[in-house]
Amino acid sequence: ALVSGFWSMVNERFDPYTARKVVGRIGAGATAGGIAGGFLVWAASRALPPAAAVLLLLAMTATAAVVLYAARGSEHTRPAGAGTAPTLALPLLARNPYVRNIALVVLLGAVVETLVDFLFKGLAAGRFAPGASLLGAFGAFHGVMSVVSLLLQAVASRAALRHLGIAGTVALRPALTAAGSILGAAVPGFATATFARGAHESLTNSLFRSGYELLYTPVPEAEKRRVKALVD
Repeated sequence: ALVSGFWSMVNERFDPYTARKVVGRIGAGATAGGIAGGFLVWAASRALPPAAAVLLLLAMTATAAVVLYAARGSEHTRPAGAGTAPTLALPLLARNPYVRNIALVVLLGAVVETLVDFLFKGLAAGRFAPGASLLGAFGAFHGVMSVVSLLLQAVASRAALRHLGIAGTVALRPALTAAGSILGAAVPGFATATFARGAHESLTNSLFRSGYELLYTPVPEAEKRRVKALVD
């Protein structure tokens, strides 16, 4: 809900032309936070019990809530037609084929992520000792993937949108995840499972996000506010 609301704010503040320029930089900031969070958990796992990571998450989320509450006064006025928009998202989703296609892409991506994440974590649990060792491994993994995401965002985001377009940029994630999955089927093991999971995660937070958020540009703001959180 937090991520969906954040990107909805971004969508409503920039016209499509400007959004193509700034969404990459905004995504890079989010990825930098992922780097900090991943390595913070890794460091905490070496000095604190695993349960401390939950308290750390609570503190970070509470801080984000305070910052968002303070930013309320800078919001734009309600979008035109907000009062006449349907009160439920499902009827809008049912009658709008464009939004329905976006929802299908998100659904399939979530299924794939669940499968590769389950496989990766299952193999990791067999490779690392339970507790701090396993938590540290997950923290290091997400920290490294955030670094990869940041590099992809900085180097390839604008070029991908310019040369491949929005749909082509979004399609990079399933293409690379499929390649990693085929490799894992041919050479099963922890390394290939990590590659498949890492490919999905690094592209989700970089090129996929840069293209995906722009898919909502043609959707009227009043309708997008109703349907985007449900799709996300």
